[in-house]
Amino acid sequence: QSPHPPGSLQNPFLALAGFARGLSPSSLVWDIPVDEENGSASADETYEGPLRLRSALVNDDWPALRAVYARIGGAALSATFHNLGLEQYRLPVQEENALTDGEPLNLLELAHAYGVFATLGSLNGVIRSEGDFPQPRLVLRVEDYRGGAVEWGEQPHSRTVVSSQLAYLVHHVLSDEAARWRTLGYPNPLEIGRPAGAKSGKADSGRSTWAAGYTPQFVALIWLGSEDENAPAPGVLPAAGIWHALMQHLHRNQPVQTWPMPPGLARVEVCDPSGLLPGEACPNRVSEVFLENNQPTGVDNLYRRFQINRETDRLATVFTPPELVEERVFLVVPPQAEEWARSAGLPLPPTEYDLVQQPPPNPHAQISRPLPFSVVGGVVELIGTAGGADFASYSLQVGQGINPTAWVEIQESTDQPVENALLARWDTRGLEGLHVVRLLVVRRDQRVETSLLQVTVDNTPPQVRIPYPLEGQVFTDQPTITLQAEVSDNIGLQRVEWRLDGRAIGEARQPPYALVWDARRGEHRLEVLAVDLAGNQTLSEPVVFRVR
Repeated sequence: QSPHPPGSLQNPFLALAGFARGLSPSSLVWDIPVDEENGSASADETYEGPLRLRSALVNDDWPALRAVYARIGGAALSATFHNLGLEQYRLPVQEENALTDGEPLNLLELAHAYGVFATLGSLNGVIRSEGDFPQPRLVLRVEDYRGGAVEWGEQPHSRTVVSSQLAYLVHHVLSDEAARWRTLGYPNPLEIGRPAGAKSGKADSGRSTWAAGYTPQFVALIWLGSEDENAPAPGVLPAAGIWHALMQHLHRNQPVQTWPMPPGLARVEVCDPSGLLPGEACPNRVSEVFLENNQPTGVDNLYRRFQINRETDRLATVFTPPELVEERVFLVVPPQAEEWARSAGLPLPPTEYDLVQQPPPNPHAQISRPLPFSVVGGVVELIGTAGGADFASYSLQVGQGINPTAWVEIQESTDQPVENALLARWDTRGLEGLHVVRLLVVRRDQRVETSLLQVTVDNTPPQVRIPYPLEGQVFTDQPTITLQAEVSDNIGLQRVEWRLDGRAIGEARQPPYALVWDARRGEHRLEVLAVDLAGNQTLSEPVVFRVR
């Protein structure tokens, strides 16, 4: 009954809190070094970069998990502990140690809470006082001296404390054997030859080690540790080995059982690791499980195709010789992950355009706006100059691709010169992708001078939805609420704006798109506006919720 810090054995509870607040096993998290002032990981840690939350949870990738904890908040994690029957749990005074150590708990309490995942949402035990949570049933049977059963006052009781859908999401992560291979290897002691959910854990700088897991028939939990600060850390495998032996013994005459997927869940093929729907450049597709009302709608934008000059390794342009252009797929990381990508030897997409054979600008035949390589959409005003000595006429054409094979006229030939003014209006609606605008200036001697403008046309608005809070959700005695948004775009996002009751309350320019809001009483209407680089806008479907 001695309490011990649970450490990473708490991660399934963190997952449960996150899944109840709009996250999923497929949510993208970043396992990268963080700033020292914000709780940096230790120098000897290795980092995995972008991960699905599923992988970060079972492998204890702390930078990613700290980001999840910061996103959902300590109050949400405490409430989850209490819902699982751990009513005495309190966050540690040093909240930065909440995940790696945590408030000490005893084995019986933790095993009882893990049983909720085995039963897909029910806390089983006995009720000792009306209104209490079921407590572990310690006396299973009382016999008289003849071996006959004596009636015992405690009756087994079951209470649903978590929805079967949320419990199944956590169970689906804990039963994913392949997800653990990265840190525990294959095979490992958490595999017992039948369906089971399991988690290894450590705390107190490795002096406490844990193994916990379950089948539909049994829950078992092991702790190994030492109070000697100089004792060597045993690692998690010894505790896992004892758990393995105990589970094998318990199940020696038990039939193999599994868990049916409850209604209200859906399997969706997504791109790993973004967790969004696969795009054409996605190299790895996996099947994931979601709440039916929380399925992804955006398309993967981590992996993108770029046309590169293979000699200069810069972005190809209309001036790059076609024989030097090749297409490559890159993982596009946010700014805060670029240093990790460089240290990991991950090639980053080039940001500079090829300068090979670009002609000097012609002051009498040039397009000055939009700027070269801009992202444009809708009706585009082409500003520039078409004139000079012996001017006869000018026209404008557009072609698709980096080396167009066909040109479409967007401005018929006109004999009116233009100087740094409107050349034409180009209606790009219905167009997408790379295009080249060609200005043709004809002189009286039939000489033709040209100016080329390369742009990316984007008329596809961003996709945005609000996974949390839920429509009609009621919050009681909750000081803060983390508002979540899922946003994606085929080219890139300019900004994401949060609107509550018609007023802007916050803005984000980088993922994750989450905003901690100081809750106010009453009914509220939440909307999220997403604006992409071309200025396309999407306003999410509103979500109405109440705080009391």
